[in-house]
Amino acid sequence: MTEKQSLELQANQIERSLAQHKAPARVTGGLVFPHWIQFQVPLTSRAQASKIEGLAEELTTALDTGTCRISRHRGMVIIKIPRLDPRPVQLLPLQHGLVQRSQVPPGTAVVGLSDDGAPLLVRLPSPHVAHLLIAGDSDRQALARTIVASLALRHRRRQLGLVLIDPTRRAFGPLAGPPHLLRPVSSETRETAQVLQSLVRWTSARNNGHPKEPRIVVAINGLADLLATPSIHGTTRWALAQLLEHGREAGIHLIVCAQGPDGPEAKELAEANFPVRLVEQVTSPTEVGLVADDDETGAKRLRRPGGFVAVASGKSTPFQAAHISSRELAKIVCQTLKAENERQRSGTHAQITRATSKRSMSGRWQRARYVGRLYRTFFKVWWDKRKT
Repeated sequence: MTEKQSLELQANQIERSLAQHKAPARVTGGLVFPHWIQFQVPLTSRAQASKIEGLAEELTTALDTGTCRISRHRGMVIIKIPRLDPRPVQLLPLQHGLVQRSQVPPGTAVVGLSDDGAPLLVRLPSPHVAHLLIAGDSDRQALARTIVASLALRHRRRQLGLVLIDPTRRAFGPLAGPPHLLRPVSSETRETAQVLQSLVRWTSARNNGHPKEPRIVVAINGLADLLATPSIHGTTRWALAQLLEHGREAGIHLIVCAQGPDGPEAKELAEANFPVRLVEQVTSPTEVGLVADDDETGAKRLRRPGGFVAVASGKSTPFQAAHISSRELAKIVCQTLKAENERQRSGTHAQITRATSKRSMSGRWQRARYVGRLYRTFFKVWWDKRKT
């Protein structure tokens, strides 16, 4: 059975089930997303809408999908069911299409697709964003890699600098080669503390008049591990607090991965300074309280790979995180290195060309002066002979 035939069969089952429960309506269209199928049913009255919204369990049983979501939108009832063959959202084609349409501003990362099919972007320079907290279990590191790769694809080295910190040594290995890296990936705790202190000094210098380019993105995997190390606990916490408070004005942004860090200090740090939080499926009320202000975000109801909720300004947006494979990351590293080398070669060639042109013009001018002196000497000798 083809995908089209399967969709038509499901639409017929929806119409049949609605008719059986005395809420007859027709499915007039729909959309197919990587993990969801959305059917549209036009409304004729509010009573009909209320009746259809009360048939979620009956439609779930009729379609044998395990779950069914029903909502209203612009005179339509939207019936959403999970796909039988869910597919990941691929970062590269998604970002390529957005860049072609000039829909990715500077400093913006492509994160994934929201449940209504709209691309979800995060603009780090915005005062409503500044820093990101990615919380969850299995997919938070993959999402962090996606965000870093998206930024590296969109910006040149003179526009973006990357600092990667990974005490667990599990998140940023495939990203060890892009030319945007300001230093190798930091994994030792003492080295990490020194890196954070140097970033604080950089922040202070930039806020006191130094140039704020390139924009610097600091990706940290393992917030709890950093704060739990006794020897650098105070230094690390102070440095993180300084970067979170003053980093945006200096063009420095943090992307922090955390698996529900314990302890009041970690919770206070996370709640006070991350306006935007990307929440994966979590398992305990404590973790929900850390990454979101309440359990109305839907984080505990997520049950699909790559499923997240973006929490910002008191609003939550469910989305499917974009995915990029290790092979694609390696290809990106090679492409960015090649492009950077070509830009350097073209810049060097232009400098050599300008220098050669200057030498050439200098040689022509010297020859012209020499010829002029010859003509003047010849004319003087001829004139002296004529006079005598």
